[in-house]
Amino acid sequence: LGAFFENLADDVVFKTEVGEVRGKQAFIAYLASASETMEFNIFVRPLEYFGDGDRVVILGDESFKVKDTGATHSAEWAWILDVHDGLITRILHHQDLTGIADLVREALAKAQSSARQSQAAGSG
Repeated sequence: LGAFFENLADDVVFKTEVGEVRGKQAFIAYLASASETMEFNIFVRPLEYFGDGDRVVILGDESFKVKDTGATHSAEWAWILDVHDGLITRILHHQDLTGIADLVREALAKAQSSARQSQAAGSG
């Protein structure tokens, strides 16, 4: 995902139905945190892209397994990306999170906290 990460604005906002993270490092940390508790297969079907001006919509399906319980989940998802000066400034994530909302919320909180600690260490 390196090429994707390079196209994120430093102050990108990633927003879900259960919370959000702000900042490039927080978003990357969210993906890492979520992968600690869940195994993802985001390419169940080919992704579809639609764009107009500074907004891109990506549609896909994913399946994943909760590592602790073995429970599986699959759902369609949509990302709405806002782009400014060639960088992604906002990602709005829509997906049915039934059964995993708490795991997603926990990963978001952990990532935002980690990003704040990194910023504080870097400014000190």
